[in-house]
Amino acid sequence: MAEGSDQPPPPRPLEEETPKRTDRPPLEAYDVQPYDPLKDQESVRGQLALLLIFTLIGIVVATLIMGTLTIVYCATKVCEAQTQNMEVIKTLVSLVLTPVVGLVGAVTGFYFGARSTNSSP
Repeated sequence: MAEGSDQPPPPRPLEEETPKRTDRPPLEAYDVQPYDPLKDQESVRGQLALLLIFTLIGIVVATLIMGTLTIVYCATKVCEAQTQNMEVIKTLVSLVLTPVVGLVGAVTGFYFGARSTNSSP
C-alpha cells in the first residue's frame, strides 16, 4: 500500500480484539439460591394491608368532614336542600364504607393469622 491511498488497513483477527478476562471467578464459585417468594409475599401483604387501612381512614375522615360541614352550614342557614344531600351522602357512605371495612377485616385477619401460623413451632 502506498502512502496516500484511500484504502483502510486490513482487519485484525477476532482473538486480538477481545482479550479474555481472568479476573472473574468460575461460575461454580457463585452461591446461587432458588427464588423464595415468601420474602416478597410478606412485603406485599403488609403493603396491601396498609393501603386498605389508609383507605378506610380516608373514608371515615372524609365522612366526618362532610358531616361537620353540613352541620355548620345547617346551623347558619335553612337546610332543606342539605337534608336531601345528607341522604345521598349516607347512601354513598354505606355503599363504600361497608365493603372497605369487610376487606380491612379480612386482610388484617389473614395477615396476622398467617404470621401466627408461621411463627408457631
